[in-house]
Amino acid sequence: MFAKLEVLWQKMILSAQSNYADNSIINKNKYDTFLKYFREKYGETKRKYMNKEVVLLDIHKVAAIIMYSVIKTKVIESNNASNSKLYFSNYELAISAGLSFMQYEINEELNKKGEKPISRFEFPDAIYSKKKYLEDFRSLLYYKDREDNLDIITLSNILYLIDSYNRKTTE
Repeated sequence: MFAKLEVLWQKMILSAQSNYADNSIINKNKYDTFLKYFREKYGETKRKYMNKEVVLLDIHKVAAIIMYSVIKTKVIESNNASNSKLYFSNYELAISAGLSFMQYEINEELNKKGEKPISRFEFPDAIYSKKKYLEDFRSLLYYKDREDNLDIITLSNILYLIDSYNRKTTE
């Protein structure tokens, strides 16, 4: 798994540099910090929420822990509150990283079954919001982070629903 995380880290940094380099700091040398947050939250999640028999966490929990780790590491830093793209860029990167990991793992599973892989995730329309689904998700991460309340189980449930929604739309 750690080899996958290193590849994911490298791709995240490339993405951050190409999309957010202007007026922001890309902390490309914080892989060890990212890994520390990941290991701590992975172990805590297994201890607190899983039966002793569970050896590995499912992809939704791992993707949620990746998102948490990106946010806490502050891979991208910007204090430009007047530019929401920059101000929320670390949360967008966290979502992208978590979904990328999840898509890779889902596609591995689908390929083994001989089924068509997911080329990209689709999202439902946000019914009571003027924002798009991903903007609402980004806002949720931002506020939960400010409250120091990024709950892995809640995030993994959201990711599970995204997974389920996409598997239903491809049937």
